[in-house]
Amino acid sequence: MNNMEFQKNDKVLCRILNYIPKERSFEVEDVASHTKGWVIFVNHYDDIPPMKEAFLSRKTLPLYFDRYEDGTPLFVYKLYNDVPKNESDNCFVENDKSTLTVNMTFSTSNSEFNEKLFNALYHSLGESIDTNEKYEIAKQLLAVNRVLRIHQGLTKDLFKISNNLYQTKFWSDGLIPYCSNVGIRRSWNNADEEGKQIILQRLGISLPPTKGNNIECYFENIEEIVLRNIIAARTTIIACMAWFTNFNIFKAIRHKLDDGIKVVIITNNDLINNGGYCLNFNELIERGLELHLAEYPDLIHHKFCMIDEQLLMTGSYNWTFFSENINRENMIVVKDDQDTIKAYIDEFNMLIEKYEVVDKMPESVPEKPEYDRSSFKQYISEELVLRSKKRIGNIKDNILSAKRLSPMYTTVLQAVSDFNVVEDNTSLTVEQIEQTANTVAIAERREHINTLNQRQENLVAQRVDLEQERQQIVQQQIEVAAQAQQIAENEDVTEEERKEMEENIRIQAQELEHRHEQIESTINQVEQESTTIEEAVNQTEVQIATIQSTSQIVTEGGRGSLKINLKWNTYDDLDLHVIDPDGVEIYFSDKEHRCQEVLGKLDIDANAGSSHTRTPQENIFWEDGKNAPLGRYKVFVEYYAKKDNFTEVPFTVTVYPDKGQSKVFTGIMYNAKDKRDIVDFDYTENGISYVE
Repeated sequence: MNNMEFQKNDKVLCRILNYIPKERSFEVEDVASHTKGWVIFVNHYDDIPPMKEAFLSRKTLPLYFDRYEDGTPLFVYKLYNDVPKNESDNCFVENDKSTLTVNMTFSTSNSEFNEKLFNALYHSLGESIDTNEKYEIAKQLLAVNRVLRIHQGLTKDLFKISNNLYQTKFWSDGLIPYCSNVGIRRSWNNADEEGKQIILQRLGISLPPTKGNNIECYFENIEEIVLRNIIAARTTIIACMAWFTNFNIFKAIRHKLDDGIKVVIITNNDLINNGGYCLNFNELIERGLELHLAEYPDLIHHKFCMIDEQLLMTGSYNWTFFSENINRENMIVVKDDQDTIKAYIDEFNMLIEKYEVVDKMPESVPEKPEYDRSSFKQYISEELVLRSKKRIGNIKDNILSAKRLSPMYTTVLQAVSDFNVVEDNTSLTVEQIEQTANTVAIAERREHINTLNQRQENLVAQRVDLEQERQQIVQQQIEVAAQAQQIAENEDVTEEERKEMEENIRIQAQELEHRHEQIESTINQVEQESTTIEEAVNQTEVQIATIQSTSQIVTEGGRGSLKINLKWNTYDDLDLHVIDPDGVEIYFSDKEHRCQEVLGKLDIDANAGSSHTRTPQENIFWEDGKNAPLGRYKVFVEYYAKKDNFTEVPFTVTVYPDKGQSKVFTGIMYNAKDKRDIVDFDYTENGISYVE
């Protein structure tokens, strides 16, 4: 126990010995008696600044004694008169002495009086606590209610009728234990570091110590921040940007190159950056830009830029007008964090080693398959394949879902093979199976057309080179002939010298003639191949049109465990023939055969006899409830009778297996009695396998 005994609310002159921020406590000492104690806080945060200032300036400060705790005196910085005091047999609350005060005396025995007085004060607040006067009354009501317990739920009711400002003030003064998110956010934004620590303590949140990094976050007007930082660059700008189409940033980069700033950029050579309507990167290259390009199948998806190796900009934001004006984007700016900057520099250096610098933009971009990495379907398909590889979820379901999205994508086809996944079509309708089969068939043919067109472009370039070389040879032949004429007319050489020169000229002329013949032969080959490719493209386009046309015909007939369907669009009579594993042919003359105890049947025979339709089809299937016979099948189509005026009759044959891939085959009939082999396939316990 200390030698000095203090009474409640004694004013004691103290010096501040120590400050403990995390506990919001000050150790103090009475100047007169050298009695040591502590300053206590009851959420009155405005006491801390003057206490802290006195501690730092080593000034004394008058404090009010509150109570002893384990023999140690506890002080407060100032008196708070919102706490009820017992005097004789009355309970009263007093306002701050600096303002107009009203003493409200409550009885300790007359509860009816207390309730009427209390309710009168409560109703005086009206519908909203929105002034300091009302707030002071509310504080007094809270203090009284803690003793007399007149109004149950007073705290919540006062909070509800307070505006945002006074809700926050109730919370800041420790009178109400909760606050709105808006109020807490406002308090946080207006607080210094110590105030923020106090708010976290009140919320019961403990954060680990953080580095003193300067990090800024942006969600709006990001272009302005990018331009500001680029313009401020003094030595270097390095950027790895998936897409760059923003002309404002382009101009800023151009300006910095003119100022002698080193600029290195990595981006994609694709149709966004190099589609013939994009920024003129060659202009920047001529000014000193070091440009590295990633090409399909690689894809740069980074979006970061470093200024002077001291400032990093990164996030979802591409340097495009689309990012600035359409998308919801984000970007953070990190300053003077050398560990983070170094990590990005290391990644950048690795990429510039991988992707060579270019001295000009390529005239074209690499051809991509239909499902390239900018395709949503391909992206999801890759995700599903990765899930399978990581054994996440059902492997078979993942692979089959990926195949339905991207049936021709190489990654998916490889996964189907690697995991030996067999498609089970039993739960799908004929329409669903057919839609997938048509999509795959059209995609295969479009990819084939793309390959043919690429080859055609190469042939055109080759033809141009050959023509140029032929012109050069013709010119050389003219020059050699002129030299031969000069030699013949030159009288200043001996006969022996003349013969030697004439022999050299003869050899040159012979070699030129031989090369000229080779070029002519190669040009002919190029022209023939070009014609063949053109015909193949036309044929493939006809196949696509045929698939699209027959897909409009609603598929009919039985399905069973295996179904084969023929469709065309004329009155002509085409016939579907299938040879089953027993070697028996099912067609219009022999419509049924039971193979391995499973019945196969032709149930639709269109345009036979006198009936005619422009949406005909023929259908053969093997009965429901049983697996199709195992073994080799052979499918062909015969042009039985011409009944229409078309010179060509395009058709499709679709195979619908219960297990394995459904496929669409195309063909064209020209003359009656023509026969076209369509496909051979094996049907096993693991499903269908087509014979190439």
